This record gives sequence, structure tokens and C-alpha cells, in this order.
Amino acid sequence: MKFDDFLRLVPKLGKLNLPGENAQDLMAPSMRRSWMEAQSKKNLNPREAGVLALVYPNQEHEAMLLFILRRTYSGVHSGQMAFPGGKKETSDRDLWETALRETEEEVGVPRHVVHYLTKLTEVYIPPSNFLVHPYLGWCEEKPPLAKQEEEVEEIIEISVGELFNQNSHINTEISTSYANKMEVPAYHVQNQIIWGATAMMLSEIEALFAETE
Repeated sequence: MKFDDFLRLVPKLGKLNLPGENAQDLMAPSMRRSWMEAQSKKNLNPREAGVLALVYPNQEHEAMLLFILRRTYSGVHSGQMAFPGGKKETSDRDLWETALRETEEEVGVPRHVVHYLTKLTEVYIPPSNFLVHPYLGWCEEKPPLAKQEEEVEEIIEISVGELFNQNSHINTEISTSYANKMEVPAYHVQNQIIWGATAMMLSEIEALFAETE
């Protein structure tokens, strides 16, 4: 997708009804239902987080989405592909500000260059007990990027057209700190596997884009 084509969609994207869980579920791990049922019996009080799906042009004027590859650490999201973002701090006015602040901290994108497009459907993550609020935003040009060494292994830019090609949709087997050899739906692009909550958010964005056609 050319960035100019994306810009033509911007007025529509902000007004459409969200595809919601129906779209998210297309990329939800099969074990998610049992996780959710188990968690529903607990007094959850989840922590809240904000993440940013950021669209901007590259040098060839293709519309790009920005991801991070998390560093390997002793946690449930170790080594995973994700949108930049993180947990809400008391100083954040709202979760949009959380997403902007965390994106600036993790990948160096100045918050003042990001345009708000829409809030997407939140995703609850049972293994970490986070309720994640995703936002879709865009920049008029490619922003400066600088990774936070402590948390980010790599900044990865993927074209929207490549992501939302049906050939990028796969089922694959992954292992985590909380599940071994689990088959999951995923996006497979640039030798990277995007699965779990991030894939669920992407699936809603993909459905949202499809509604504009």
C-alpha cells in the first residue's frame, strides 16, 4: 500500500465502527478461551497499558507499520514482536498519552509528530494480567528512530501491503515460559513471527482497512 493511498483512507478509518473481537479472534491462540475462562474466576484487577500502531511512509512512499522485537528476559513476553508501548503511569493523563510516552521511550519517536487516528478494541492478556489499549496513529514522514537498549532488541519496519497479504497468515508452533509447543495463528513477515495479542490487534487493523475497500 502506498502512503498516499493510506492518507486517502484516514478520514474513513477514524469514523468506522470497530470490527472488534470478531476480527481479533481470527488471530487468537486456541488456548485463549481456556485462559480466559480460568481468569474469569479470579479477582483480576488487571494492569492497564497503551500501545501504538504507527503508520508512516518509507523512502519508496510505502505505508509502513512500526514494531519492536523485545529483548530476551525472564518474563512472559520475552523475545516477542510487539507494538511499542507499556503500562500506564500515574502521571499519564490517559492511555493515549501512555502509548505516546512509551513509544518515545522505546523507539525514539517524538510524540508531537504523531497524529491520532482511532482507538482500537482493547485486548486482555491472561499470562501477564494486562488490559492493553491499542491506538492507531500516523506520521506525515518517517520519524527518527532510536531503540531503548534495555528493553528493545530491534526496531522492525514492515510494509502494510506485505503484512496484510494472505500469504503472511500462517499457523505455527511456539513455546513460551508458560506454554510448550502451542500452535497459534500468526503473521509471518521478514522472517519474524507476530502472534498473540499483537497479532489480534493487527487482525482488527486489517479488517478495518478492508472495510474501506
